[in-house]
Amino acid sequence: MPKITHFIYCLNSIASDEKTDVSGILSAITPSHIPGDFSFSILCSIMNLSDGFHDIEVKFLSPSKKVLAKLDGVVPFTFDQKLNVPREYMGVNISANFQNIFFEETGLYKSFVVVDGEEFGPFEIYAKGRSNE
Repeated sequence: MPKITHFIYCLNSIASDEKTDVSGILSAITPSHIPGDFSFSILCSIMNLSDGFHDIEVKFLSPSKKVLAKLDGVVPFTFDQKLNVPREYMGVNISANFQNIFFEETGLYKSFVVVDGEEFGPFEIYAKGRSNE
């Protein structure tokens, strides 16, 4: 059964087969104003996958449960026994850059990850405009 070992909100993330880079880890999202736009990235590590193709979906929701961003796709995975690491510690890193997401309200935003129909989350982050009282 798959498991999520990391879910990070950040300013930028890049994942490849060779390495994964994250910069500007966010403990809160702070656009200059709310309402207003803000760009950020997420990085999600999905471990303990079976060999084959996996349907992956990521949703980012506002405090009022409005879907602000959604991505989905099919991700291949093949366990590499040469690495000598147990399957439960091997998997894929999903990196997504969300550009100009419109934040309408201050509050707790949530992400959910769906792997082959199984939902994980919520992964929460607080958002508040820097110039809002």
